[in-house]
Amino acid sequence: MTLYGLLAYPEVFSRGAALSPSLWIDAEKVKAMIRHARVKRNTVLYMDYGALEFADHPHSRSLSALLIEKRVLLNSRIVPRGTHCEASWEKQIPFFMKTLFE
Repeated sequence: MTLYGLLAYPEVFSRGAALSPSLWIDAEKVKAMIRHARVKRNTVLYMDYGALEFADHPHSRSLSALLIEKRVLLNSRIVPRGTHCEASWEKQIPFFMKTLFE
Protein backbone atom coordinates (compact mmCIF):
# COMPACT_ATOMS: atom_id res chain seq x y z
CA MET A 1 0.00 0.00 0.00
CA THR A 2 2.81 2.39 0.91
CA LEU A 3 4.69 1.83 -2.31
CA TYR A 4 1.52 2.24 -4.35
CA GLY A 5 0.74 5.53 -2.61
CA LEU A 6 4.24 6.90 -3.27
CA LEU A 7 4.21 5.88 -6.92
CA ALA A 8 0.60 6.54 -7.89
CA TYR A 9 0.05 9.73 -5.88
CA PRO A 10 3.40 11.54 -5.66
CA GLU A 11 1.61 14.87 -5.30
CA VAL A 12 0.17 13.59 -2.00
CA PHE A 13 2.78 11.15 -0.64
CA SER A 14 6.54 11.70 -0.58
CA ARG A 15 7.62 9.56 2.39
CA GLY A 16 6.59 6.12 3.50
CA ALA A 17 7.50 2.96 5.38
CA ALA A 18 6.86 -0.48 3.94
CA LEU A 19 7.47 -3.10 6.60
CA SER A 20 7.65 -6.61 5.20
CA PRO A 21 5.74 -5.73 2.01
CA SER A 22 4.25 -8.60 0.01
CA LEU A 23 5.62 -7.39 -3.31
CA TRP A 24 6.27 -10.95 -4.46
CA ILE A 25 2.55 -11.59 -5.06
CA ASP A 26 2.81 -10.04 -8.54
CA ALA A 27 6.40 -8.83 -8.80
CA GLU A 28 6.17 -8.15 -12.53
CA LYS A 29 3.19 -5.86 -12.03
CA VAL A 30 5.03 -4.05 -9.23
CA LYS A 31 8.10 -3.66 -11.46
CA ALA A 32 5.96 -2.19 -14.24
CA MET A 33 4.35 0.22 -11.77
CA ILE A 34 7.79 1.39 -10.64
CA ARG A 35 9.06 1.76 -14.23
CA HIS A 36 6.08 3.94 -15.25
CA ALA A 37 5.92 6.06 -12.10
CA ARG A 38 6.78 9.75 -12.07
CA VAL A 39 8.57 9.92 -8.77
CA LYS A 40 9.09 13.33 -7.25
CA ARG A 41 12.51 14.45 -6.14
CA ASN A 42 13.34 13.62 -2.50
CA THR A 43 10.82 10.77 -2.24
CA VAL A 44 11.85 8.68 0.78
CA LEU A 45 11.02 5.02 1.34
CA TYR A 46 11.99 2.79 4.25
CA MET A 47 11.49 -0.87 3.37
CA ASP A 48 12.45 -3.94 5.39
CA TYR A 49 12.03 -7.68 5.64
CA GLY A 50 12.58 -10.00 8.58
CA ALA A 51 15.59 -12.29 8.25
CA LEU A 52 13.40 -15.29 9.09
CA GLU A 53 11.06 -14.52 6.18
CA PHE A 54 13.55 -13.15 3.65
CA ALA A 55 13.92 -16.39 1.69
CA ASP A 56 10.30 -15.90 0.60
CA HIS A 57 11.11 -12.57 -1.10
CA PRO A 58 13.34 -13.32 -4.10
CA HIS A 59 12.36 -10.14 -5.97
CA SER A 60 13.33 -7.64 -3.28
CA ARG A 61 16.75 -6.89 -4.79
CA SER A 62 15.46 -6.21 -8.29
CA LEU A 63 12.60 -4.08 -6.95
CA SER A 64 15.03 -2.12 -4.78
CA ALA A 65 17.28 -1.56 -7.80
CA LEU A 66 14.36 -0.18 -9.82
CA LEU A 67 13.42 2.19 -7.01
CA ILE A 68 17.00 3.44 -6.82
CA GLU A 69 17.03 3.95 -10.61
CA LYS A 70 13.94 6.14 -10.12
CA ARG A 71 15.99 8.12 -7.58
CA VAL A 72 13.86 7.11 -4.62
CA LEU A 73 15.85 7.69 -1.44
CA LEU A 74 15.58 4.09 -0.29
CA ASN A 75 16.60 2.70 3.09
CA SER A 76 16.24 -1.06 2.75
CA ARG A 77 17.23 -3.46 5.49
CA ILE A 78 16.96 -7.03 6.69
CA VAL A 79 15.82 -7.20 10.31
CA PRO A 80 17.85 -9.73 12.33
CA ARG A 81 15.52 -12.48 13.64
CA GLY A 82 12.57 -10.53 12.20
CA THR A 83 9.37 -12.23 11.12
CA HIS A 84 6.21 -11.23 9.26
CA CYS A 85 4.14 -10.06 12.24
CA GLU A 86 3.08 -6.94 14.12
CA ALA A 87 5.37 -7.66 17.08
CA SER A 88 8.40 -7.61 14.79
CA TRP A 89 7.19 -4.52 12.92
CA GLU A 90 6.63 -2.61 16.15
CA LYS A 91 10.33 -2.97 16.96
CA GLN A 92 11.19 -1.23 13.68
CA ILE A 93 9.49 2.06 14.58
CA PRO A 94 12.73 3.81 15.66
CA PHE A 95 14.42 2.77 12.40
CA PHE A 96 11.74 3.96 10.01
CA MET A 97 10.98 7.12 11.98
CA LYS A 98 14.66 8.09 11.78
CA THR A 99 14.62 7.46 8.00
CA LEU A 100 11.44 9.41 7.41
CA PHE A 101 12.05 12.41 9.62
CA GLU A 102 15.79 13.14 9.65
